[in-house]
Amino acid sequence: MPSWEAFPKAQAAALKAMAIEPQLAEAHTSLAYAATHYLWQWDLAEQQFERAIGLNPNYAHAHHWHSHHLMAAGRVAESMNASRRALELDPADLIINVHMAWHHWLARDYEAAIEQAERTRRLDERDHWPPFFRGLAASHLGKHEVAIDAQRQALAFSSGSPVMRAALGYCYAAAGERRQARGVLRELDKPADRRVFSYETALIRAALGERDAALERLARAREERSGWLPYINVDPRWDVMREDACFGEVALGFNAAMRRGE
Repeated sequence: MPSWEAFPKAQAAALKAMAIEPQLAEAHTSLAYAATHYLWQWDLAEQQFERAIGLNPNYAHAHHWHSHHLMAAGRVAESMNASRRALELDPADLIINVHMAWHHWLARDYEAAIEQAERTRRLDERDHWPPFFRGLAASHLGKHEVAIDAQRQALAFSSGSPVMRAALGYCYAAAGERRQARGVLRELDKPADRRVFSYETALIRAALGERDAALERLARAREERSGWLPYINVDPRWDVMREDACFGEVALGFNAAMRRGE
């Protein structure tokens, strides 16, 4: 589902669950996740995460998703503490394991991200998330062949996921493989379903040095309520744009919107 359809359904389901059982940590956690990634209400998200963890301190995904919220807010050390707690509570969960690779990548500890992705791969040799994060981290280290190979693997394991395809396009662009990157853009601009990927295509445009096009796509991503937007200030793929005054205005504007819940 596109985010504008899926998140309201998730929010409604969480509120219904809370009406039935107000002490249900899972419902508070789901509402908090939606508040971060769709409602863009950081105060509500923090309130609901605290409520969920207070109700059930041993619910691993409350700590896992709280880590996402903390990372989006730039509270990197606190995010790591939440990530470690989630992993302690459910050390065999594949998503929580690969989440650690996600954390290291956003914290710009790329070697650690690659190591964690490799550890996670041993839990499931065919899962697409370990090569996805391994590829992104390798790209930032300038290991472009490794990055592209990893993203090709992620794309194959995911049966052609547009998110994995976009990551391959980004790695092509970062490697200077412009023709291949543009080929990915053409595919993503003609989605077979109703989902749209303006945030992902904005990143490819930025890596190609097409700043105006990247900003135009980023504006679309805001209209689409992209779930990636809360991480705009920590996503290392935007580092090539951080000195651009127009990008700075977009990032500051989004921060203000998050505070206001817009």
